[in-house]
Amino acid sequence: LETNAPNVSCNLYLTPPGSARAFESHMDWMDVIVLQLFGEKNWSVWLDPMIKMVPPDLKRKPTLDEMKSSPFHNVLLQPGDALYIPRGHLHNATTPELGNLSLHLTFGIEFGFETTMEALIHLSLVAFAEENSLA
Repeated sequence: LETNAPNVSCNLYLTPPGSARAFESHMDWMDVIVLQLFGEKNWSVWLDPMIKMVPPDLKRKPTLDEMKSSPFHNVLLQPGDALYIPRGHLHNATTPELGNLSLHLTFGIEFGFETTMEALIHLSLVAFAEENSLA
């Protein structure tokens, strides 16, 4: 994995079988890439970001209404599969009911000021186009 991001973190998660969940539904302030190493894991990823420009210091749980506000996509990861989750997208993961334990790596990609400014300009142009019926 090559990136120009100033910081990339990596966490290893081992989850027991039987619909176990490591975390409640949440969003990350950084982009995330998941690499499934062993077993399987069911991921639910919301299609729309809950917050488009998530600040690093944002610490709060989504409300039930927020969790129902966007459709989500379900994905079953098996060994060797990878999943990209953009920052701000709610997600959660569980092991299958009748399965084995699950082992995966999560790479958190922290982009710097330049990337954040590029995203802010892009979102501003999209909002302008939508408000002025240009999209």
